[in-house]
Amino acid sequence: MKVSEAINLADKYAGSPIESELKYRWLQQIEDIIYKEVILTHKDPPPQPAPVLRYDRELLCPEPYSELYIHYLNAQNDLMHRDTRSFENSASAFATAFSSFADWYNRTHSPQSYAERIDI
Repeated sequence: MKVSEAINLADKYAGSPIESELKYRWLQQIEDIIYKEVILTHKDPPPQPAPVLRYDRELLCPEPYSELYIHYLNAQNDLMHRDTRSFENSASAFATAFSSFADWYNRTHSPQSYAERIDI
């Protein structure tokens, strides 16, 4: 999914309009989380992608897991507008989608094989 697709779908389903600056910021936040918490924990990770500044940039999560971006944008928007009920639904949908992506990534990529030395 490209940045433009995520933004357009989030706009289509959002109850309240989302400012463009916020959408880019939130997409960057979730991209950083995905890269640091999922991708970097595996062997031979790709280089960190460029910042989310262009509409044509491809996002990290492939189909069918890319729906997590729309859920994340909607959850952030609901939270900003203090719509608790919508936020709970959006956050739950995001958590499920993120978990599905992380599970798939963990099944299909070899984990890092290092242990950290602990001095006592």
